[in-house]
Amino acid sequence: MLSINAIDCDEVFASSQCFVKDYSNKIFWRSECEVQVASYRIYSSSGPDSEFVMVAENVIDTFYIDRNLASFARCYKITAVDRRGNESTWSETVCNDNCPYFELPNIFTPNGDDCNEYFSAYGPFNPLNQSAPESCVLGSENYAKCLRFVKKVSLSVFNRWGTEVYTYKSGSENSTYVNWDGRDNGGRWLSSGVYYYLADVTFDAMDVSKQHQVYKGWVHLVK
Repeated sequence: MLSINAIDCDEVFASSQCFVKDYSNKIFWRSECEVQVASYRIYSSSGPDSEFVMVAENVIDTFYIDRNLASFARCYKITAVDRRGNESTWSETVCNDNCPYFELPNIFTPNGDDCNEYFSAYGPFNPLNQSAPESCVLGSENYAKCLRFVKKVSLSVFNRWGTEVYTYKSGSENSTYVNWDGRDNGGRWLSSGVYYYLADVTFDAMDVSKQHQVYKGWVHLVK
């Protein structure tokens, strides 16, 4: 029987202050074979329907830690090998998935004081404003809100009359944090007020229901 440890994403990211770059999965099992087992082989794939390839052999413990992963999203099977080298059939498949998250604040203040200058998804700091005062850095109570496993973001911002004033698409040179500075598509500063946004977000996840989300909300631009 094969099982996999559960991931508490809020705990993982809170303890690392949103800086999680190296991921690992720990799988563990117990043997129900009638013959004496000499070792185990571990097989992994990017999804339950993807091709499984062997990632470890001659494992003598009843657990394995798959390290240096790009994310938590992996599936596993194992086999048992007896002393003659005979390999059993595959175990059941178990998978770990990513825990995507994206949230935008409802206020930002592009007024030149180096604090909260950009309309950005929650993160450990604003990548465009690393010299911000310590009081402006995201507090630990908000670490669970940090952007996680976001592949791309498309954002549209509208004024109170429904006119689109700003659009954004992340890409190879643009951040998924968004980092809107309060100017319209023509580079003109917008006036203080409430604006409405529509964010189309694509996530890195095996679960199809987690791969795409649309967020609607408002933000108060204060100068």
